[in-house]
Amino acid sequence: MKRIIPRLFGIEIKKYLRALPYALLATVVLFAFIGLFIMGAYKSTQSDDAGQMDAKQVAIVCSDSDNYYISYALDLLSSMESLEGRLSFLEMDYNTAMDNLTKRKIMAIIYLPEGAIDQIMYLGDVQVEVIFPGDKDLSAIFLTEFTKAGGRLLTTAQAGSLTAAEIFKMCNTPMGKTYDTIDAMNFSFVLPRLGVFTEPEEGNTGVINYLSFYLSSGILLLLLFIGFGLMPALKLDSSQIARIKMMKGVHPLVTYFIRVCVLTLVMFLFSFGVLFAGTRIYPLLSAEEITYHFSTSSLLFLLTLSLFLAVYNQMLLYATGEAEKATLLLFSVGAIMSFASGNILPLSFFPAAVRTYGKWIPCYELQQNITALLSGKNTFMFKTTLLWIVVFLAAGILFVWKQKRRDVQ
Repeated sequence: MKRIIPRLFGIEIKKYLRALPYALLATVVLFAFIGLFIMGAYKSTQSDDAGQMDAKQVAIVCSDSDNYYISYALDLLSSMESLEGRLSFLEMDYNTAMDNLTKRKIMAIIYLPEGAIDQIMYLGDVQVEVIFPGDKDLSAIFLTEFTKAGGRLLTTAQAGSLTAAEIFKMCNTPMGKTYDTIDAMNFSFVLPRLGVFTEPEEGNTGVINYLSFYLSSGILLLLLFIGFGLMPALKLDSSQIARIKMMKGVHPLVTYFIRVCVLTLVMFLFSFGVLFAGTRIYPLLSAEEITYHFSTSSLLFLLTLSLFLAVYNQMLLYATGEAEKATLLLFSVGAIMSFASGNILPLSFFPAAVRTYGKWIPCYELQQNITALLSGKNTFMFKTTLLWIVVFLAAGILFVWKQKRRDVQ
């Protein structure tokens, strides 16, 4: 038995050496496909050329055009950094706006009926109508909901001011300039938000910036799908070979753990190469000077990442019993996990339930760790990844036990 186990390790290593050309070819194909997707997604987040800005203009139509707050709101919206290079707002009369909308010179019309400003100021039902061309797209739906939400936020701020005024009145306390102060404070929580709240470092992506988000997503997808190129080495033993091993005293669980150990080593080398390339690419694309330090925590992250990939691939293979089915499951499960954990579309765009439970999918924590590594921050999280390693390892053992029963029968 002591002589057999080293031989089994040698056999497994030879399998991966023979599968190396397939793995390299699969890496090139996957890198090209995922790279195009990631670069396209990243480019879509950047501002368009100035010549295309006419299609992103929005007309504001209001019967109370002389109202001070209309001009104030337009100036505020125009100065917002989040809208710069994406949307511009112009005040127009109804007929001119409709004519421009028909000719596709503007993206949409925000129509504020007569008394809309008073509805906001005095807690009425905010009736804001957003008019689009005949074909609505996703951005049109977003703009409608954001406009209505903005009106409700302003109403909420005004409610705070009126509540404070009522309290002063009940206490027979003269308001003086206090009302203006309270009004300014309440509206400061809605309008100039950066003056009140600390701006988060992340943004919608939950990471440093869009570049690190999409680059880390691409690296993680490549690592999740690389088992496709290793399938020639991952194939399970035939029933005859399995019986011969059992006759030699080699339990199927021993074979399973040997396969996991060797695949962990292979994934460690592959992950190290991919992440090393990422640390060279990211500073070039971001034009940042980043100093990378090799530490115990980064080594621990590489080990947990490699072990996770190993038990994940072996679990899928033992669950299906066939390399072809395992390949299909590899892509399906990997894509679902990546999407649900916010690796493709940031979690901030998902419903609250998905945002809550998506963080418990291993891909979320793995992407955060890859992002930290690319950014030169050796701060890693391991709790979720270790939990799923135990789950996949236990599932793999269960499938090995079921396969042993089939081979015995």
